[in-house]
Amino acid sequence: LDMRLNALSETSGALAVNFDCDAIPYASGYVADHLQCKFVNNELWIKCPNMMLRYYKDQELNAKSFENGWFKTGDLAKLEEYEGKQYLVIIGRLKNLIILSNGENVSPEELEKLLLQHKLVKDCQVKVMTVSGNEVIGAEIIPNSDVEGKEVFDKIIKDINKKLPSYKQIRTYKLRKHEFKKSYAMKKVN
Repeated sequence: LDMRLNALSETSGALAVNFDCDAIPYASGYVADHLQCKFVNNELWIKCPNMMLRYYKDQELNAKSFENGWFKTGDLAKLEEYEGKQYLVIIGRLKNLIILSNGENVSPEELEKLLLQHKLVKDCQVKVMTVSGNEVIGAEIIPNSDVEGKEVFDKIIKDINKKLPSYKQIRTYKLRKHEFKKSYAMKKVN
């Protein structure tokens, strides 16, 4: 039996648990019994008995991160019911959210997941790019080494865009040959 635990260091334990026999593949897992969660503007807020009380000697971070005993995770998330359990689905990070000029919000991680589902995409990064003086949603894509031809990626983007509302659609992309720079935590950096 395979089990994956998803946790935050601030909570000192599991928030969501996935077993290979009953899991939704894209979910973090079902919400642990000891956890209370709510969503404020799609941000996951949690409360549980084993959560830390505050950040040590950092009043500014405490003020940003806690409200009436609720910890603001910074994760954009939702709950989906599956076989009687509430599964937590992380959509992206609040700090990465792209806010378009029309006020719509786009999670780059959501679009990256769609791109990465394609076997010809090795890695990608979705971000705001400028085309003819306009800011649009774009992607930098690292293809698998054996892939050539812009037409292949034109079709991949077109197929993904068919599934998306117009404001979330990827309007431009660049192919990269080199890996993205990554932080010590292995997160992509610009």
